[in-house]
Amino acid sequence: MKLRIDDTSPIPIYGQIKNGIIQMIALGDFKENEKLPSVRDVAVALKVNPNTVSRAFTELSIEKIIYTKRGIGNFVKNGAEDLCKKKVYKRVLSNIDQELDILKKAGFDKKAIEKIINDMRSK
Repeated sequence: MKLRIDDTSPIPIYGQIKNGIIQMIALGDFKENEKLPSVRDVAVALKVNPNTVSRAFTELSIEKIIYTKRGIGNFVKNGAEDLCKKKVYKRVLSNIDQELDILKKAGFDKKAIEKIINDMRSK
């Protein structure tokens, strides 16, 4: 499983699980109508409380990314891939915006920031 927990992150564990699943759906690791691993399997793999995983799955359900078939499991909803791609895009843009603000506050001018971006692109 590609999900990882960062103990140093300010994001709660259930949020990290939720974001990880969103990213995996966006990248095509989980396809629409595909069954997700069980709450128990995810909890064991990540060494977290099943209630934490259940909370992440509940939020994904509320956000209409997954659905539950009682007694069978959780599945990726139709249309979830596009929704997840949009969520990942917004999260990345927000992170870039925050990092650019830090550079500006640190005294980097537009030319220096453009050089940083161009250097990143050439890697």
